[in-house]
Amino acid sequence: MEHYITCFLALFFCISGCSRTPEELTGLSPVTITVVNGDTPIPGVRVLLNMEADSRIWSSTGVTNASGVAVISSTLRTHNKAGAKPGTYKVTLMQSITLPPELQPTEEETEAAIPNAPMQAKRTEYFAKNRVVPQAFEDITTTPIELTVIENTPAALTVDVAKR
Repeated sequence: MEHYITCFLALFFCISGCSRTPEELTGLSPVTITVVNGDTPIPGVRVLLNMEADSRIWSSTGVTNASGVAVISSTLRTHNKAGAKPGTYKVTLMQSITLPPELQPTEEETEAAIPNAPMQAKRTEYFAKNRVVPQAFEDITTTPIELTVIENTPAALTVDVAKR
């Protein structure tokens, strides 16, 4: 009987401890980032907040919706909570571009891991033509976008890629 009580208590503490929000995800401020090209919203852009000189083990990200708005949430292991920790961030943007069916890699290319050179040239051309977010925005060392998040203060930023 004592063995069952010990097992029950261990399970109880594990479950109750797992449901708590980790300390790293407390004190978050709401953050929204809108990505546009002039007046046109850009959906499907992955937005990542990168804190300089940070050894954190969590991430703060979002993906723009049809209106170009990304609501940032922070994730630590299996915990996810809206907002970001106070601090100054370099913001990186990754644009998602889907190839049309006629440019998708064939099964033979995928299995061999060797792209068909003429098709690869067409894919590269397609990506270059459809890229709206500058490639420099994808790298923390080259992105010109910064955001400062202040404790208990909602932060909003609009990035117009046409003006950068």
